[in-house]
Order: sequence, then structure tokens, then C-alpha cells
Amino acid sequence: MRSHSKWGIIILAIILAGILLFGAGCSGVAAPSPTWPAMALADDTLFVTLQTGRIFALSTDNSGMELWAIPGEDSKDPAIYHGGPAVADDMVLVGSSESGLIALFENNGQQRWTAPTDDQVISQALVRDGVAYFGSDDRMMRAVDVSSGQILWDFETDGKIWATPALSDDGLFFGSLDHFLYCLDPETGTEVWRFKTGAAVAGTPALADGVVYFGSLDGLLYARDASDGDEKWEYKTEGWVWGGPAVHDGTVYVGSTDKNAYAIDAATGRMKWEFPTDDIVRATPAFSDGLVYISSREGTLYALDAETGMKRWESSSGDDKAGQLLSDPIVSDGKLYVVFMNGEIRALDATNGNQRWSATPGAKK
Repeated sequence: MRSHSKWGIIILAIILAGILLFGAGCSGVAAPSPTWPAMALADDTLFVTLQTGRIFALSTDNSGMELWAIPGEDSKDPAIYHGGPAVADDMVLVGSSESGLIALFENNGQQRWTAPTDDQVISQALVRDGVAYFGSDDRMMRAVDVSSGQILWDFETDGKIWATPALSDDGLFFGSLDHFLYCLDPETGTEVWRFKTGAAVAGTPALADGVVYFGSLDGLLYARDASDGDEKWEYKTEGWVWGGPAVHDGTVYVGSTDKNAYAIDAATGRMKWEFPTDDIVRATPAFSDGLVYISSREGTLYALDAETGMKRWESSSGDDKAGQLLSDPIVSDGKLYVVFMNGEIRALDATNGNQRWSATPGAKK
């Protein structure tokens, strides 16, 4: 059985207030939010929220040139944008650390509407067919009309909701810190089924071929029938499955706080390979052209052969303290985008890891 370093577990417990997580919904004491940078890509623009609470629009064609920032550098407005950004039509939807989901115009960052909540929104919205689905620290999942910000329905759980939901013909799927994975009717918000795990579900589910795949802080990766929640299989790691899995061509890729990345057969739940990393893996893996990309907290990005798990290349932040990677990478058009905890954004060649450009928006000149 693998062992964790004592210091690593202590750090992770501080970040997540682990004791409170496992009792989420049973205590009146609030756990601190898992705030880290997040990104969304639309056309040639990268939208990034940083730990500072500011949101930036960067040009991917011009070496990360800043197009706009909210609030501006000299603004006296509070920096409240800690949620992950999502792009919908001509808008960017981003969660507020005060309360609510806020819609900003994509071209200039000016506010269009706010969908109010009773607590902060740090999760990333899912947008489909003119509707945005998002969770909040007030324990609610909501559906909002993108054009107007009108709340169409809400659904209450017993825990905070930190991750993005997933949607298929079988329903809307999301996890909560109350230990449950939920399936709702996306039209009405009515519960279809729920499944209880052994701990908080903090990562985004993945859907493929009528199966929902998701992890839990109980260390298990679950595969359940998306239509009724019946068990397909479970795979046990030696740490927390904190982030979401990624599914491609019959394989589930997932990381764990046991400092390993795994490739699991989507049909059987049998491990195809595992790859040891230099630190815990929280981010959801990304996939492109036969490579799977794994981020470790220590700040190293690995490009692995998706079939064998063999390392093709790796890229490190070079900064043990501020250069950590907890955020999901994005791969598009041959480029891989990562954002470090210190706010630095890098665009890498997805094939060989060579750096295309680097930018640190908001940094003092």
C-alpha cells in the first residue's frame, strides 16, 4: 500500500479543511473555498480568473496580450471574480466570491446581468442550448437563462457545490460536498436519482456511452449507469480522487492525491497503466492526438502516451512555491494552456512541450 508524505497531507488538509469536507452538511462551520486560477477558451481569446479575484481576457494569437481586465488596475471596485469562467454566445459567465453568477460582455468585460445566490459561486458554469447550469456554496444547483439571467429552477443539496456539472441525454450530473452524486432532469430540476459515496464529491463528472464516471474523496473512481445509477464498477486509489476524470476512446484517465495518474478500462474498471508523478494530481487530465496531459501540484505538466502511459515530455514551472498546478489544462489547435498558482499563464506546443509564450496578467511592471 502506498504511503503519503505527512507534510503533503497536512498541506492538503489546510487547503481543503479536510475534516470539514468529510462532514460537509453536518456542521454549521464553513470550509474555506478551493480558490485557484481557472481558464476558458473561445476562438482566439483566453479568459482567466486569478486568485486575486480579477478576470482577464488575453489574445492567444498575440503572445498573451491583455485585451481587457475587470476590475481595471486603477479601479476601486472590489475584485470578486473567483469562479471559473465559461463562454456563452457573446458573454463570459463567471462566479462571484460575494454572491451570484455574473454575465460579462465578451468583447469588453462590461457587466450584462447577475443571477443572485445566497453565497459565493466558485464553480464553473456549464452552458448548453441557451441555459447555464451552476452550483454555489449556498448548496444549490441552478439553471439560468443565458440571455436574461432569469433563474429557471433551483435544486437544494446538503453540501456546497464546487465543480462544474455534466450533461447528457440521461440528465444533468453533479457532485456535492454532502457525499452525493446527483442526476437531475435538466428541464425541470427534478431529481432522477442520487448515489452516496464515502466522502465529498468535488470534481466534475465525465459521461460516455451511457455511463457517468466520477471520483470522490473516499479514494474511489466510480462508474454508474447514467440512466438509473446502477453500479458498473469501482476502482480504488490510495488517495483522494479530487479532480474530475476524462474519458476518451474507451479509457478513463484520472489523477489522485496518491501522486499517480491512472488509465482505467471504461468497460471493465481494470487498470491499463499508472504513472507516478512528483506530487498530488488534482486537475482533470486533457487529451489530444494520442497524448494525455497530467498536471501535478508541484508544478510539473506531463505529456503521456495515452495507450501505454510512457512519458513523451514534461514541463516544469521552475518555482516550487508559487508555480503549483491545480487548475485544469486546456488543449486546442496544437497548443496547451496552463495557469500556475502564481498567475503565470503558459502556452506550450502540445506535441513537444516547447513554450510558445508566457504571460502574467496583472503583474506590476
